[in-house]
Amino acid sequence: MRKYFFVLSLLFPFLSLAQEDIEYKEFSYTELFKMIENEEDTVFKLENARIIFNPETDKDFIIDIDFSTGTLKPRTNNKRTINKRLEVSKVEFTELKTFQYRVGLNNIRFKKSVSLPGGVLVINCLFEETARFSQSNNLKVKIKSINDVLMLIENTFNGSFHVSSDFFSIISNEINGSKSMESMNLGTIYGKEGTIQDNVFNNLILKIETDAITSEDKVFSEHVLSNYSTFLNIEGNSFFSRNTEIIFDTKTDANINFKNNKFEGSLLIDAKPLTAQNIDIRWSQFPKELYDIDAYEKSLPTLQYGESIKKEVDTYYYGIKNPKYRLKYLENFQDSLVSNDEAFLAQMNALANFHTYYKTKHDSESANLVYIRLKDTETRRLAHIYSKDPSFKSFFTWKINQFLKTFSAYGTEPARAIIFSFYVIIVFALIYLFFPNHWDSHGKNRIMDRYRFFAKYMKKDSGIHEVYLDEKREEMMAAEDFRAYMLESKQEIPGFFMATALPLYRWSVAGTRTFSWLLSKVDVLKGTWSSTEDSKKAGKSVLIIGAFLIAIVYDIFIKMLNALMLSINTFTTLGFGEIPIKGLPRYLAIIQGFIGWFMLTIFSVSLISQLLN
Repeated sequence: MRKYFFVLSLLFPFLSLAQEDIEYKEFSYTELFKMIENEEDTVFKLENARIIFNPETDKDFIIDIDFSTGTLKPRTNNKRTINKRLEVSKVEFTELKTFQYRVGLNNIRFKKSVSLPGGVLVINCLFEETARFSQSNNLKVKIKSINDVLMLIENTFNGSFHVSSDFFSIISNEINGSKSMESMNLGTIYGKEGTIQDNVFNNLILKIETDAITSEDKVFSEHVLSNYSTFLNIEGNSFFSRNTEIIFDTKTDANINFKNNKFEGSLLIDAKPLTAQNIDIRWSQFPKELYDIDAYEKSLPTLQYGESIKKEVDTYYYGIKNPKYRLKYLENFQDSLVSNDEAFLAQMNALANFHTYYKTKHDSESANLVYIRLKDTETRRLAHIYSKDPSFKSFFTWKINQFLKTFSAYGTEPARAIIFSFYVIIVFALIYLFFPNHWDSHGKNRIMDRYRFFAKYMKKDSGIHEVYLDEKREEMMAAEDFRAYMLESKQEIPGFFMATALPLYRWSVAGTRTFSWLLSKVDVLKGTWSSTEDSKKAGKSVLIIGAFLIAIVYDIFIKMLNALMLSINTFTTLGFGEIPIKGLPRYLAIIQGFIGWFMLTIFSVSLISQLLN
């Protein structure tokens, strides 16, 4: 159970204590339901009455307050079933003189349509047909106490659902709408102050408005507490409806929290009065199918079903009628959105409003997400333009947008350009791996040279270090020739040259001699393989093969490293003007260099854009 009482207590500061002298008939809760049961007609009507709680007879209507958890719970589990339509107008459900419990309607099954006042507590009830809660049905229009606030908690509504109350709490209800789309009705919630939290909306076209009471209510309303800011909290609800409408029709400085909701279907929204100061709306909760209501209205003239259906849709939109056409049209709305100039501009303007709103709040993440949605809409528009008027310009513009989305999310994610650059470098490195290049002295013969080295080692009656020195003979001879030449010239040149030349010689041969010394310490064969005793061949073969595999792994690693460095060099600089590779990869390197130039440009521009933002 959630802390409903604590949520409701937030409304206390906004409640006036004015009294009005109005004459009315008085009934207890039990008497009210006896009258309903005794009514012979299928419709029960009640006007100008006050329902007074009688502690002796109305125990079934007591709802206890658990202050340790802040929850409300009916005292009894006695259930009632009402099989008549209720039309209750100008009726007041009285306030209580205690804070230990509340009084309200609970554990009741309403099989027919119900019209009740806006100031009533309803908990754990089932409404099978239309349920309407309207402040215009209250006996007193001005809010006087906590009992004038509409509270709907953990009820199930299987029919049309309408709320029009300045103050309300709608928490943890299941609102299903009609089971048949043909007879589905629009659900509406109007209000000035209240909470819509943790509800589940199924199979219902729901319309939520703020700073609003319905046109019929304006006759009775005096805009109660207009000196207070409007507050509406819509949080943690699940909208499983195919279509949800939310209109922030705020004429005052509205305070609205709209976050952590879940939308399975499309969302029509009017959010023109977005301001960073008083509205908190989280973009992450919105579905992909989010449209501006103005854009939808502007696209209606392009309806495919003919003018007669267009008229019915208009009648539905303003008179809450024929939702089946609206749902049917929404399925094609995305195409109409990009083909209709006015609808497209209205949608772009709405998204731009969201983008400005999040930038004003310094919410860069949400602003980027809105910008991506805006550019996606623009890309669909460009695709439509190309389909209608094919040209190189329209095709190029369309494809550039798609390219920018893929590789940088339209400039909002510089890291994405780097990630794709890494993929390009790896792919081309794999190609270069199988072709020789100037950076690999051994080239494709590297592995074969390694086989030749080990074969020579096992054939010669000498240590592995001697074979290694033999492989390095040319390098060593060049160093020895340099040393011999300098020694011959010792008497004919200044001593400085000898003092520096000999250390240079030692440094040039130090690596080869050091590695040769290490090899001499790990030499396991000590002779030729053919002369090795059979009893020792098994152990020595394991050691030799292990050394061979380590050398092969090292060779492969060096070859891969060379290919990777070549790919990075080509991607970033195109080889400093020289392409160190031959054959087909030479031409691929040019393509890679062009891709690298393009990708790095995108990264730079995206990064600068994000820094400026």
